[in-house]
Amino acid sequence: MKKTIVCILVVTMLLGLAACGTKQETARYEGTMTGLLQAIYEKVSPEFAVMEPTEVDLADSNALSYYTGLTDGTLLTEAAFSEPMMSSQAYSLVAMRVAEGGDAKAVAQQVVDGVDASKWICVTADDVRAVVYGDVVLLLMVGSSLSDTLGDGLVSAFSETVGGEPEATLTK
Repeated sequence: MKKTIVCILVVTMLLGLAACGTKQETARYEGTMTGLLQAIYEKVSPEFAVMEPTEVDLADSNALSYYTGLTDGTLLTEAAFSEPMMSSQAYSLVAMRVAEGGDAKAVAQQVVDGVDASKWICVTADDVRAVVYGDVVLLLMVGSSLSDTLGDGLVSAFSETVGGEPEATLTK
């Protein structure tokens, strides 16, 4: 009887140790950031002309700051943006992949804190959000004069494209 109890305890302890050693899978979008923006546009298309998704040069501090609000390009491994053809429309969509080991929520907070919602001519984005899924941060800035529902539609298209609900949404 004692041997049976000892065997059960040993097996239970080993299973407990094995469970502690397993690594939890993190959500991850496997595609490129330009591909992510293109997939979002296939689901939701703004009612105005937008540029093709274009990569952000992470080594160019001016471009990095202008599109993402970040000052440190080493926080990301890639980023892409899409903006309107007319610069007097308050709209920007930016997808960023956070560098390995980085904290996507902390990067999203830096994006929200640093981005200029008034970077366009005579207009301001009043809907500014950074949405986090795994190692991806999606920044969207939309002026409500363009559409009251465009921001929500973009977030829904993002969730559908990455295959899961956002882990965090930060607003300005």
